[in-house]
Amino acid sequence: MPGTTIGNINFTPDMSRVFLWQYEDAAKLNALLQSEVNFCVNSIGRLWENWLNEFFDINTATEQGLYLWGALLGVQRGTYVEDGEEKTISLEIYRRMLKARFFNFGSRGTVPEINRYLRMVLDNKPIFCKDNHDMSVMILCYEPLTAEETAVLLSDDFLPLPCGVKTNIITATPDEILGFKDSELQTLDNGVFIDFN
Repeated sequence: MPGTTIGNINFTPDMSRVFLWQYEDAAKLNALLQSEVNFCVNSIGRLWENWLNEFFDINTATEQGLYLWGALLGVQRGTYVEDGEEKTISLEIYRRMLKARFFNFGSRGTVPEINRYLRMVLDNKPIFCKDNHDMSVMILCYEPLTAEETAVLLSDDFLPLPCGVKTNIITATPDEILGFKDSELQTLDNGVFIDFN
């Protein structure tokens, strides 16, 4: 989950503790053991640090690391079409999709959770989910979505919704909306008036 830390991992343990005291005067043996310790500290320790940064931590993972997480979490990177050209979803959006999948595992599919989920994946864009109470939800965007963001929203099993719930995406610019500032544009009766004409 975002904001969760795993703590610090020490990849350079003190290997000198395994030296037997009765051989402490054996200079050649100690030199050989010290070269093994240096190898462990410099090579194996660096290998694990690189693994942590490039694969384990989603925030810093490379493209290969993100593909590994995608295989584990069942999230495809996917493509979208823009200006007649097929493009691959960017690594940053894919990284946010993987983080959102973690969030999705503990989600009950409520509207407030879907709103947090949408903001996480779409980098805090003004976007909200509204339950229509007829087995459908409306995703209301107050800024135009890019072709990439639209493809992400429409991808299979993306939103944490119960099975069989239909999704409608509507974009409304601020000059078409009536609502109170800093209240997610809610009116007095907690409704939002939108002029779609």
